[in-house]
Amino acid sequence: MSSDDITITSKTVDAYRRLYALGREVELTPEMVRLHWELERRWAVRLLASRAASRAELFAEAYSELYARLPWLMKSAGKEDAAGLALRYGWWMRLLPSRDPLSILEIGAGSGGLIRFLASAGHICTASDVTSQRVALDLQNRTAVSWIQADAVEIGALLPLSSFAVVISDQVLEHLHPDEVEPHFASIRKLLVPGGLYLVRVPHRAAGPLDLSQLFHAREARGMHLKEYSYRELAWLATRARLVVVAAFFAWPLGLRRLSRSFERPLRGKWLLWYFRAVEWVCDLPWLRPWSRRLFIAATLSKNVCLMLERPSYE
Repeated sequence: MSSDDITITSKTVDAYRRLYALGREVELTPEMVRLHWELERRWAVRLLASRAASRAELFAEAYSELYARLPWLMKSAGKEDAAGLALRYGWWMRLLPSRDPLSILEIGAGSGGLIRFLASAGHICTASDVTSQRVALDLQNRTAVSWIQADAVEIGALLPLSSFAVVISDQVLEHLHPDEVEPHFASIRKLLVPGGLYLVRVPHRAAGPLDLSQLFHAREARGMHLKEYSYRELAWLATRARLVVVAAFFAWPLGLRRLSRSFERPLRGKWLLWYFRAVEWVCDLPWLRPWSRRLFIAATLSKNVCLMLERPSYE
C-alpha cells in the first residue's frame, strides 16, 4: 500500500489526531498525514530487511528522522496535569510488588508520562529511549528521572546487572524487529533482581492493526509496528529467554476509569491469562476470522497483550 494508493480526507485527519492524542491546538493537514505515512512505510521496509549488526544504529536513525520531520508528534508531550496523569497511569501503581520505593526502569519511555508519574510517587526511576530528541525533551522538563539513550536490546549492557525491581515497557515491543524480541527479553532478565517483575503491554494482533496503517483499512500492520503479537507468541518468546510468565493483567478502559473510581483497580492473575488465551484461540478459528477483531475486543475490552513476567528468584 503506497502513499499514492490512499485517500486522506478530513475524517482521516481527525482519526490521526485521536490516534496520536493531539489537541486541537496542533495544526494538522492531509499533507502532514501523508508525509508521516510515507516515512513509516519506507522505514518499516528498511528495518524489517536490516541485519543484526547494523540494526541498533538504523533504528536510532529511523526514529530520529521521524521526530525531526514530524515535530507535531511531540507537541502534546508532557502537557498533562497531575490529575490527568493519575487517571491515565495510576493503575500501574497497583501492579507494583511493594508500596515502598522501588528501582524502576521504563523501556522506550517516549514522552515520559508514566515514568514521571512513578517518580512523583517516590520510586527511583530510570527511563530509556532510542532517540536523543525524546531524552532531551524530558531533560528540559527537569524531572526526577534518570534518562539513557539506548535501544531495547543494547540497554542490558549499559546499565548495572540485577539493578531493577521492576521493568516496564508499554507499546514498545511491536516496534522492534521480530528477531530482537527474544534478545530483548534476555537483556531485561539480566537487569532485573532475582524475583523482579517485567510488566509488558503490546498491541494484540487480533485487535490490529493498531499503528498508522489502521487509518487506511490495512488488514495487518504496515507501518512502524513491525509485528503485533498474541499472548501465545509473546509468552513463548519470554519463556525461551528464561523469564517466567506469572500472570496476565488488565486495565479498564480510560472512559470507564473516568466514570467511576471502582474501575481504577486493574485485574491480574493466571486465570486471566488462560481466559485471554482461550479468546485468541477462538478468534483464530477459520470461520470466525472475518469477525476476529470485533470478537476479541468485545470479549476482552482490550486491544493489548498484557503480561507479568518474572526473573526466577533462584537465579
